[in-house]
Amino acid sequence: MLSKRWKACRRFLTAAPVRSVILVGLLAFGVSAFLSWLRPPLPRVHDEFSYLLAADTFAGGRLSRPTHPLWRYFETFHVLHEPSYASKYPPVQGLFLALGMRCTGAPIVGTWISVALGCAGVCWMLQGWTRPRWALLGGVFAALHHGIHGGISGWGTCYSWSQSYWGGGPAMLGGALVLGAYARWRRRATLRAGLILGLGVAILANTRPFEGMLVCLPILATLLSRVLRSSRDTIAAAAAMSVLGVAGVLMAHHNVAVTGSASTLPYSRYEATYNPAPIFAAFHSPKPPPAYHHEVLKRFFVDWCTEQVQRQKTLGGWWRYHRERMGWLKAFFVGPLILPLLVLAWTLRSRSNLVAFVLITLVVGAHFFTVGIQPHYTAPVACCFFLLVVEGMRRLATITIQGHRFGKLLNIQICLLVVLNLIMVGSALRSEVAGWEASRAAMQASLVARGGKHVVVVSYKGEHNLLHEWVANRADIDGAEVVWAREMEEMRPLLRYFVDRSVWVVDADAEVPCLKVYRSLSPVTSSRKSRGASP
Repeated sequence: MLSKRWKACRRFLTAAPVRSVILVGLLAFGVSAFLSWLRPPLPRVHDEFSYLLAADTFAGGRLSRPTHPLWRYFETFHVLHEPSYASKYPPVQGLFLALGMRCTGAPIVGTWISVALGCAGVCWMLQGWTRPRWALLGGVFAALHHGIHGGISGWGTCYSWSQSYWGGGPAMLGGALVLGAYARWRRRATLRAGLILGLGVAILANTRPFEGMLVCLPILATLLSRVLRSSRDTIAAAAAMSVLGVAGVLMAHHNVAVTGSASTLPYSRYEATYNPAPIFAAFHSPKPPPAYHHEVLKRFFVDWCTEQVQRQKTLGGWWRYHRERMGWLKAFFVGPLILPLLVLAWTLRSRSNLVAFVLITLVVGAHFFTVGIQPHYTAPVACCFFLLVVEGMRRLATITIQGHRFGKLLNIQICLLVVLNLIMVGSALRSEVAGWEASRAAMQASLVARGGKHVVVVSYKGEHNLLHEWVANRADIDGAEVVWAREMEEMRPLLRYFVDRSVWVVDADAEVPCLKVYRSLSPVTSSRKSRGASP
């Protein structure tokens, strides 16, 4: 009886492809929200604060903000202050976070939405490459394992695309749209396939442009050859080009608003301003460092980033560096899905599976020549990974031993391991010890609860952990209830400008960081400071 009900349910979900896609999206959103309920996510990585700045800027109806007259006190990582105040990153992740802010006041809801759409996109992509029931299974795996999975990242934290602010879901969606549209275009070049392909390429260009380029170039080259050979593909190609044309205009408008030049990306402007370390460490040497206004920025870019390049200058150092980072990818991607990948040689007999494997190899292999890699860098090919997983399971299901469907039992075990892995992730989130980011968030909340407006001057010691950055602000600095500023030798301009605010100081490297009243002997004529009791 149970078997009949299961088969009827499966037929209902797979009979209409849209049902499977909606189910996967709702599942991913629900699990994301549940994990955030277990432990509300707090920004902790440099990049997350930059994306939150972008979200706050977009939610306010702007693409950038004017440079603040005291911007040197607010200078921080991955944020441009000249010629405008804006995040250096492409806009799509910030737009999703802004959607969450505008709809609910919580930017993490935008992350849930992006991951839900990405997982639904994986299901839709798989429907173009494999059978409906396996496409549904791959989408469920994406919802339960990949966009939700908490592996160990290079930051030593429980990592999850749905519980962080620095992306993964939008790029996963973009890659799924490109690969899904490509499969459908090959069968029949339609207006719809062209529009979806163009949308996917546009999303990748505004989330992970480097990795997206590696995915799109082979796909677009193949489709271009079809267009040149057959006029039947012209309509689809025109649709894709129209979408890309609109996206190009919008990207140029964003570039002008942030950098003042339609052809200069905010990311490129920031790297040229701050970072002497080359992105492609294998081919270039570090440039002469610029003049920095703060020691912590100098230590990060000149010492830490340059060290990452120097580590790769010898063959042994290069191998150790990238072996460590490939371990992060293995922990994040594979986990309980290792068994279907053991039959990869069998799976790759199919041409479509071979295409997926080549794209994964291309994206991952390219990062052997760059500085660093995180799991969300490979999000454009996440759908390819799940294609190989479900195709491996499809082949495992055909294994029989003495008439018994041994392969089917293996697949059931894989599904149970995925569910068990999700339970373990939830337990890890629940029991994870709060770090410095919790202290910062608590201080922010306590000052907001006091009422009025405040300035927090952040003091670092020489041994400060460069990955723990306290200085991050809202898009409208002057209108923010709490402003975080760096301690500098000359504090009079800051005190004069914020004369109507309460001023506090926090030693970020203290064993137990706490707010203390910041007092100046003479705010107008002296920059000497004294520190009073904790509030």
